[in-house]
Amino acid sequence: MTATMDIDKDAQVIWETWTQHHCGQKGKAPVLTAQRLGIISTAIISYGLSDCVNAIIGCKESEWHMGSNPRGKKYNSIELILRVSKKPEEQAKNQKRIDSFVRQALNKIDGDV
Repeated sequence: MTATMDIDKDAQVIWETWTQHHCGQKGKAPVLTAQRLGIISTAIISYGLSDCVNAIIGCKESEWHMGSNPRGKKYNSIELILRVSKKPEEQAKNQKRIDSFVRQALNKIDGDV
């Protein structure tokens, strides 16, 4: 399998993750355009599949990005999550921090039983 085929497959995973976590039932379904595919492909090459997926999930866990900000605006487009060079790294760290809190909470619950 060529690297291009891997990127196309990984891009589909990222697209499906984003639509699952950030696209509600309202309005038209988003379209994977050539521009979006380019942004996704660049992010895969720069950060890898795992960090891109973690960035998408981490963004959903950020109240600020999901609309709890002075403008009341969501900042969760795939273009915003993946375009800024440090953004995927920040969002991936956010997701790792959340995972750690969940593990700690589950350990406390298991320990209490």
